[in-house]
Amino acid sequence: MIMENEVKVDRIGIILSALCLIHCITTPLVGILAPWLHGIVDNVYLHLFFFFFVFPIALYAFYHGAKNHNDYFPLKVGGLGVALLVLGMGNDYWGFFGGSDHVAHNSHVLELTAHLPSIIGSALLVLAHYRNLKNCRCDHQHH
Repeated sequence: MIMENEVKVDRIGIILSALCLIHCITTPLVGILAPWLHGIVDNVYLHLFFFFFVFPIALYAFYHGAKNHNDYFPLKVGGLGVALLVLGMGNDYWGFFGGSDHVAHNSHVLELTAHLPSIIGSALLVLAHYRNLKNCRCDHQHH
């Protein structure tokens, strides 16, 4: 039963992290191609939704994965991914890399670079959840 829950959590984690990744990649493109939609796609509530669902799922999945499989790769990579998401969110609002709204909207290249921490973080979360899921399947096949 525990293994089934881990598999479900990792699948949900992969889906949410992939959606986050798609969002981070497409948001600058929407800003370029359809500026009138940019405020809808790039808003604080969507970012908070992603973060407050992605973080607890990642914490649960990677903690239990490390505990049950003695593989700390997903925990380390996932932790780095979450840290980069936090950095990316902070970057969006405080402009650590030129990503604040008043700077980013004047330069689409700056906006894309402002999203890089979130893009890399999301990709790392997908990788970590995939590895965790693979560990669960390997353990399940041996029992």
